[in-house]
Amino acid sequence: RAPFEGHTRTPWPGCSGSLDCSSDCLATKGSSVARHTLAPGAEVDVYNLHMEAGGCPEDYEVRAQSIQQLLVQMEERSGDVAVIMAGDWNLHPDDAQDLPQLQRLVDEGGLTDACWALDCGEEHIDRIFFRSSSAVTLEVGQWEVPPEFVDQEGAPMSDHEPVSATL
Repeated sequence: RAPFEGHTRTPWPGCSGSLDCSSDCLATKGSSVARHTLAPGAEVDVYNLHMEAGGCPEDYEVRAQSIQQLLVQMEERSGDVAVIMAGDWNLHPDDAQDLPQLQRLVDEGGLTDACWALDCGEEHIDRIFFRSSSAVTLEVGQWEVPPEFVDQEGAPMSDHEPVSATL
């Protein structure tokens, strides 16, 4: 009903650790984006990503470089197109080095954190951001930690809880 087009995947500019610092170099992490056409002239760029993990100095640097890359990509690709950006950010608001990067993304990208918008009172490394455009207004109606992401025995299917939002 509403196609996705122009899918691209962009790896982060670096990684940290092969057998240390969360071993992120063992997996290619980055972002992907595709344009979702809701109606003629009403488009949303949907970004999905997995950010560098870990707490080594190099991890913080890679995350900062990745945020910069993402902001440039949004400016060049998404311009005045609405944006939904979701994924495993590995940014912890209670970490003095992560919080400025998270705030930079919000401020410079013109993004709204769905959890913060609803004052959900919870912080997770999975986050959903959004921004409207001149043609599309996005608003968050609901944010939650969905309970169904467990295996048949009820064990979590990830090392951390997922989040979902209704926009």
